[in-house]
Amino acid sequence: GHDPLTERLIEIYSIWGSAERPGCLRQMLPSQERDYWGDFAVDALAAGYKVGFIASGDEHAGHPGLGSWLRIWDAFPSGITAVLAQANTRESIWEALWNRRCYATSGARMVLSFSVDEHPMGSILQRTGQPVRITAEAVGTAPIREATIVRNGQDVHTVTGAGYHL
Repeated sequence: GHDPLTERLIEIYSIWGSAERPGCLRQMLPSQERDYWGDFAVDALAAGYKVGFIASGDEHAGHPGLGSWLRIWDAFPSGITAVLAQANTRESIWEALWNRRCYATSGARMVLSFSVDEHPMGSILQRTGQPVRITAEAVGTAPIREATIVRNGQDVHTVTGAGYHL
């Protein structure tokens, strides 16, 4: 079963694709014809897991963030994890990872700030039934097309991008 003391993060993206939800953009490639139903991030969240998301290269060549440097098979761009740490120290980075203040990208070096009712990403909030205020800001390395809020595996709100800043 799930142990919340040791399973704080899950890999949502790598060169094998996205494990966000069935039918998502860049959905995971088949591995020996394996069926991924029930193994997506949305399934973990539906089961009550309180997890943050990371991404990686999973290309075994020692080039973090550059997993596409040697394309010998049909895969996606390498993923990368961003960590919102107070300082660039081992302790601060581990503290941010422990508290799920991190996010996954499909390789883009983007900056993302996200909060709900002024609580930073990774926070666990009690449901009140009242509307919440979501605040997000993104700065990309290329024009941002859109940002989508997903709840329970369903797109609930999309904002169209305008240039490199959202």
